[in-house]
Amino acid sequence: MSRTIVHSTVFLLFFGLIAGCQPAWSIEIESSLDSINFSRPDYDSLLVRFPENEYCEGLLLEQVLYENGLEVIDSINITTAEAEIAVYLWRDIAESLCLQNNGELSMGEEILKPAQIFVSEVEIGPETIHITHITPTVLSALGLSTDMMPGKPITREKFEHVVMIFLDGFGFRKFQYAQENDLVSFLSEDDELLKGISVYPPRTTTGSAAVLTGLFPKDNGVDRGGIRKTEATTIFDIASEHGITSAAIEGESLAFNIRSTEVVLSGDRDLNGGTDDNVYKNAMEVISGSMPRLLWIHFHGIDDYGHTYGPDDSRVDEKITEINDYLLKIYNALPEDTLVIYFADHGMHNVDEEGRLGNHGHLIKEDMVVPVIIKTK
Repeated sequence: MSRTIVHSTVFLLFFGLIAGCQPAWSIEIESSLDSINFSRPDYDSLLVRFPENEYCEGLLLEQVLYENGLEVIDSINITTAEAEIAVYLWRDIAESLCLQNNGELSMGEEILKPAQIFVSEVEIGPETIHITHITPTVLSALGLSTDMMPGKPITREKFEHVVMIFLDGFGFRKFQYAQENDLVSFLSEDDELLKGISVYPPRTTTGSAAVLTGLFPKDNGVDRGGIRKTEATTIFDIASEHGITSAAIEGESLAFNIRSTEVVLSGDRDLNGGTDDNVYKNAMEVISGSMPRLLWIHFHGIDDYGHTYGPDDSRVDEKITEINDYLLKIYNALPEDTLVIYFADHGMHNVDEEGRLGNHGHLIKEDMVVPVIIKTK
């Protein structure tokens, strides 16, 4: 046996002994709907998929909860091995509560040894879908099969054209505020309004992948920050395979890689600090020219302004009003027999961080619940 093989064998044996010395542990995770037992083998399996995160060593507890079916969290109640009880609002501790390989929860200097975690979820209401339902809705409307899609179409009517209008960062809470303050008069007229649940982490990359593929993050491979493409089949792939014309109108650059379609990057051509006006102009040019059967239009401004000024700033309100006007003009220019789906990838909550006053990425209502609005023409 060579020296290299000996060294490798010794290392593997040593690693196996160390792993075997790790104590077994399990945590009961309960909610109003389910109860699971999360143990060290579950931890190790999940750690293979998520070897690191931006917040802490080990697994972010938020990731553990989402992978076990919990989506919009209000608070958690932790009972320790010593029968002590700690209660936290989820929004206050979401990015700091980390599960270690010894079964302990760390939150800064605080260490807890949990025996049970009870999770209180936010009640969203009956008219709720996942954003993955948008994908089969688009395919069905174009007369294409949805047999391979886990979600179901919102409507099964057939249309000559489908337009997907992506309102980046426009969460349901902000949409309701905009309705109440007459900022979205066009979107409030005779629409089918649904509450959509985004995916975790609620960001543009993961949300884009979910809508493009109809799959959840663990299935489309876009399950964390920094991944900008998917190997899974997208709606544009399917449309192209069936000879259906399509186009995607984007902003300055592609937040997520879109393939199998004509992509129009709008940019800030007039140097006014935003791309929404240019996205609108490009969309109108495509509609008035050779209107494709499938059209994707992505407005970025609500998200951009929300990050900079905070989601409740008056400048965000002005941006919503601006985009509402674009949406009205786009709708009026569309041909008859068109289905229009307006949706967001995520919402946003207020923060006080260096360089931004708004952010998103957690299993809280502001980030996870978005509007999905259906119009027909």
